[in-house]
Amino acid sequence: MAVYIINGEQFEAQEGESIMEVGRRNGAHQGFICSGRGFCTYCECKVVEGAEYLNPVTGTEKARLSPERLESGSRLACRSAITGPNGTVSVVTRAEKIKRQFVGIFTAPTLERKNNNLLDLASSIVQVSVDGITILPFVLGGITSGKVKPKTLNPLNGLGSLVRDGQKVLSHQLGLDHPAEKK
Repeated sequence: MAVYIINGEQFEAQEGESIMEVGRRNGAHQGFICSGRGFCTYCECKVVEGAEYLNPVTGTEKARLSPERLESGSRLACRSAITGPNGTVSVVTRAEKIKRQFVGIFTAPTLERKNNNLLDLASSIVQVSVDGITILPFVLGGITSGKVKPKTLNPLNGLGSLVRDGQKVLSHQLGLDHPAEKK
């Protein structure tokens, strides 16, 4: 059986299913602004374990993620799929990392552990902002080459699924979802 562990929660996956597909189905905390088109990077995640069970890094990932981020294990959840019927892939999503950093701001430091969460959070916010700014040339280049449809620029495109997915994530985070709904 193929398994994704997303932010510490285990979910069954089918061969060829992306991290994003499994996460969306189960209400996992992840970004999905572009609905899986691969250009927003909000679904970026860090592969903690099991990278060998994922498809090779795609051209879209190489275009949107720096070599340093790729080397450190970052992937786009919408472009990363399990390649066999078995294997376990563990990831932490960028959305979850930022949530943990934010919550960590309110954790008192100890003598053994400094609290650098504010600096870490600021760094993450800067990275998200840079990714948001650099998306425009990527999308415009795709449109001029014919690889991206102009409707991609419509901010309302896919808004319904974004709202539904957001509700599912919120329900899951608050513990309001029910196991029967996950099927």
